Amino acid sequence: MASMITAIAGLVMAVCLGPLPGIVAVILGLVALSNIKKEPDKFGGRPFAIAGVVIGSVNIAFYLILFLFWILGAVFG
Repeated sequence: MASMITAIAGLVMAVCLGPLPGIVAVILGLVALSNIKKEPDKFGGRPFAIAGVVIGSVNIAFYLILFLFWILGAVFG
């Protein structure tokens, strides 16, 4: 659940925080998925962890593309 909440907060406050919430969301989601895989009877929330990883990855990809355009603009602009 924390992964999904962090990822959504990263999308909502993208201008202020940059890619940091996306990175945190991906890490939290991967840790949660690992825990769920090890002990499925103790841990739940697999869909929330997957959503956090996906949304966090989209956030990171957006900033990587933005950074690439910034670099290309500085070189060729």
